[in-house]
Amino acid sequence: RATEACVRNVLPSRATESIPTAAGVSLTIERSEYKPWLHDDDGDNIFFASIHGFGRDPPAPSYYDDEYELAAGGAFYPGSGGPGTEQARPAVINSPMPLRTPSASWRAKMLAHVLEPLDGFKPDLIVISAGFDAHVDDPIEAGSLRDVDFAWMTSELVVMAEQHCDGRLVSLLEGGYRITGRCVASLGRAAAEHVAELMRPSLVG
Repeated sequence: RATEACVRNVLPSRATESIPTAAGVSLTIERSEYKPWLHDDDGDNIFFASIHGFGRDPPAPSYYDDEYELAAGGAFYPGSGGPGTEQARPAVINSPMPLRTPSASWRAKMLAHVLEPLDGFKPDLIVISAGFDAHVDDPIEAGSLRDVDFAWMTSELVVMAEQHCDGRLVSLLEGGYRITGRCVASLGRAAAEHVAELMRPSLVG
């Protein structure tokens, strides 16, 4: 959610706030919410895509409030993104996945909604928010993915980085909550597969 907000905030937007006064009259304050990273054309140079679990039965309801209960019925963990939030500038794509979605469906949506649009964007740099809570053994139950699925997603992004941006790729650890067992826990195993793919020799001829 915060990363998406940073992406959206490169374009000027206006926020209006009403403040009641003791005299019974509300003061209206309008402010600009705008923080470009480098230039005013940042919005043309950014692509953001997120694929994440969505469902009616979040395993940790204390993380949610009414703000994140969407009309479609359900919630994200922990209230990030939303379906139908695509926009042309900057390019923002959110792909909600039903909780416990199996590997084949997850890969198909990853290809269609993330990898293919990213390939068309031809990035200069790829930054991965590497979340592992879609693992079949993770208590969040966002997906039914296994270690090999995270390796596949990583290798696809590595290929993309080598094709378009001389291998420039940064990975940042995000979710993943099964830590019991340390290196043999689902977080440890999936993260190890991810890092192994990042360290492979060039995957593109």
